Amino acid sequence: MEHSQVFKVVKLKRIRSTILCKCGCGRQVNLRNGRPNKFIKKHHYFSGEQNPFYGKKHTKESLAKISAKVKKWLSTPINHSMFGKHHTEEAKTKISKTKTGVKSSDAARKAISRGKKGKGLGKDNPMYGRKLTTWHKQQISKANKNKTVSAETRAKMSKNNCMHRLKTDKVFRKRWVAAVAKGVTLKPNESELQLNELLQNLFPREYKYVGDFQFWLGGKNPDFMNINGKKKLIELFGNYWHAEEDEGTRANHFNNYGFECLIIWERELQNTYRLTSKLKTFHHNL
Repeated sequence: MEHSQVFKVVKLKRIRSTILCKCGCGRQVNLRNGRPNKFIKKHHYFSGEQNPFYGKKHTKESLAKISAKVKKWLSTPINHSMFGKHHTEEAKTKISKTKTGVKSSDAARKAISRGKKGKGLGKDNPMYGRKLTTWHKQQISKANKNKTVSAETRAKMSKNNCMHRLKTDKVFRKRWVAAVAKGVTLKPNESELQLNELLQNLFPREYKYVGDFQFWLGGKNPDFMNINGKKKLIELFGNYWHAEEDEGTRANHFNNYGFECLIIWERELQNTYRLTSKLKTFHHNL
């Protein structure tokens, strides 16, 4: 070893033994690329309100500059330990095992949620104005083929399903109903008002409009219900929104709860005579 190299090693050792952490803990700092750090990891005093950047945020231009600088720095093999390399299948399995079952704390999840809010929307979305190529679609399809979902995962998905939660979770149902009701511009609509007027003329104080989310049965909200002791419901189907097969499904759903259900189609409102006969037959069990 040459004299200059020996001197360099001795000099680095001397720096390592004499430079102490600036937080005042008295411990020696480590070398990084031949240079001593100012602090031991997590010992810096620039935390909280002491940080000169406390309460401030980077501008988009500043973030772009930082991103470009970091990318340039990592593009050099000496600065990136995995540059040009790939994890082996064994390494991927080990990483997967260490992550399996690890759950983030509530505080961590809330912090992640706050950090992601408002990001990736509109023009900030990296896919804004772009479409997946055929090759990308094929790769996604290939990656998802032959994937099986475990029984445990299926059970979790079922438990978190919106319709399941509407049936079992009263708090969720209340919030969901409030959100849906807020988005509804007009309840009852014109067709429902027309049917309600006919019902009040034929059977005064017998049927009440509950299609504004007042009454629920198994996660479904009927349009009209009898309020005079009879377990009868009336549903008004819009011609555009419903298919013929929906009629039996809806009626059977309410039958399971002990309610008779009559389905009225919007087009039937045009023939008042026939509709009146249908309603009387249903109401009087003729």
